[in-house]
Amino acid sequence: IRMENSLYRAFETIPSIVEAEAIVRLLAATDGPPVWISFQARSAEALADGAPVEAAAALADRCPRLVAVGVNCVAPALVAPLLARLAAATSKPLAAYPTRGDTWDAASRSWIESGTAVAFDRLAREWRTAGARLIGGCCRTTPADIRAIAAALE
Repeated sequence: IRMENSLYRAFETIPSIVEAEAIVRLLAATDGPPVWISFQARSAEALADGAPVEAAAALADRCPRLVAVGVNCVAPALVAPLLARLAAATSKPLAAYPTRGDTWDAASRSWIESGTAVAFDRLAREWRTAGARLIGGCCRTTPADIRAIAAALE
């Protein structure tokens, strides 16, 4: 997706189909710049609220102002299967910007490190092959991670 010389907006970390429906209604009722939407998922099949990822992608696919559909704030290992499910339900470009794979512990209000190295360079190429055109990082990704993604995609 070409991003130069255009103003875009994003709805990110959308956890539920109900919120996605509200966003689509809002976009249909207003004018404005192109928008992309990214969902937060609980698994490789479902949004955080349990709705099928394909249902969210199909909803977004029907909205002309939504120019891309993706996932963010998910573990890197979930991205490829989520992209496959999104691609099955939309023809729009895909977006992928996962976390570093660590887990948020709400009780202690802190991150629990996964202890697993993330090969963002390899994964970014895989995600691009799966249809992702907006690729980056979310929670706990570092500048070095983003440099690895950029270098892998050059």
